[in-house]
Amino acid sequence: MRQKVDHGAGLQADDPIIRRDAEILAKLRDTVFRKIARPAAQTVLHKHPTLYARYRGTGFPITYRGRRLPGWRRLSPWMKAQMATLVLSETGWMPFKIHPHDDTWDRWMKERLDGKERLRNLISLHLKKRMGTDAPGFFFVIEDSTTAGTETRPHAHGAIGLVSMAIPKTGKGSRTLRKLAEEEGKAKAELESGRMMIKVALKAAAGARLSGIAHSSGVEQFRNVWTRAKPYHALFNHQYVDYAFRNTSRVSQTLGDNRFAMTNPLRGEARRLWGLIRDGESALRQWED
Repeated sequence: MRQKVDHGAGLQADDPIIRRDAEILAKLRDTVFRKIARPAAQTVLHKHPTLYARYRGTGFPITYRGRRLPGWRRLSPWMKAQMATLVLSETGWMPFKIHPHDDTWDRWMKERLDGKERLRNLISLHLKKRMGTDAPGFFFVIEDSTTAGTETRPHAHGAIGLVSMAIPKTGKGSRTLRKLAEEEGKAKAELESGRMMIKVALKAAAGARLSGIAHSSGVEQFRNVWTRAKPYHALFNHQYVDYAFRNTSRVSQTLGDNRFAMTNPLRGEARRLWGLIRDGESALRQWED
């Protein structure tokens, strides 16, 4: 992921709403980092004391040009993804890239289905099969062209929350995980176990059981999933979101204008977090004890 390229400048130039949201995000980032740097400014959190405790308290609500922040529905998909990464940062998250199998995508297009929604539902299905109610939230942005404008296979760049899973007694990776537990502790090994299971689910969603060479395109399908080995815990990683959205302004015959997809639980949590930032601690009344 070449995150050092300033994709954000192009996004802001193309979309005034993203430009506004980027200014809000910069103010939020400044508010949070000043609070973190001043322990004396931290307040006692009486309600949900561990939820976003790193940056809650005296800094919220914040305003934009002297006015109340816009409501959730008025935010750009780019900003909603930024809020989602803040939510996911509570436990750590992993970026991923996924190509739906060309034969699957070809079938979806022939049946006039929404490829973005189908992919989101497939990923959710395979995560729940393997992780049940502990399945993590995720979002992604789908594209079918390169930054240079060349047409490419439809694929998605996304972020998914990390969860811990018990170390399997047998099977692929079990011996490596047990060794990791002995050397670096059970907690780290269980987090790695969860990461490995997420990748298995992503591969299944991409069509791992289908032909290794797609009948529709003749293209090899063995590298349809990429993940990052080390999780992100940083509060802000706007460059990754910039990267994911970098080609969304390009016209596509099959993807439409909205390239952004997010699971409903993550969307709800990101929306509640935005309420906290927009309205302060009073917004936590929306969270039931």
